[in-house]
Amino acid sequence: MPSIRNGNPTSTNSGPERGGPLAVAVEFDPSNLAEVLPPGGITFVQGCSGQSALLSEAVKRAGDALGAMTFIGIFVPGLNRETFLANPACRARSFFMTPELKQARDAVEFLPLCYAGILAHLRDTPIDAALFMVAPPDANGLCSFGPVVDFLAELWPRIPNRIAHINPQMPSTHGHPGIRRTCR
Repeated sequence: MPSIRNGNPTSTNSGPERGGPLAVAVEFDPSNLAEVLPPGGITFVQGCSGQSALLSEAVKRAGDALGAMTFIGIFVPGLNRETFLANPACRARSFFMTPELKQARDAVEFLPLCYAGILAHLRDTPIDAALFMVAPPDANGLCSFGPVVDFLAELWPRIPNRIAHINPQMPSTHGHPGIRRTCR
């Protein structure tokens, strides 16, 4: 599961630790995003105020190398302006309709669900990867999900490829303990 520290991604595919948060490891270059995402898979994108501009740009640059990937997330009108349609084969699935997604028409699956319905849908969807942003590690090595924890905290353990942008501007919040950062 890749992550990015100050613009440098980190990747790991390790499983959950006993009773604790998962680890983030192995730094990589965002320009190589297509090399760490499963081609043609389903990728959860943390939206709302937790969307990473760095990772959004990396998706755009990856273009055709992503294949027929589907990007799914909570894209909020006026806040999330990316469509994640990096090539003609890419698709987006959203629970809110942004003006940008509306313009993409046939490439977008719109599911107008309430939050409980969104969570149920995400639980039933085999997600191959996640793109999200976290705060820098605290004294215990934990990276907070920041102010947008909604679904990621629950989905995280079952997503095999996790790409986190460790953003020094992201505030650390209380609540979910976050994820452990370890680097190799």
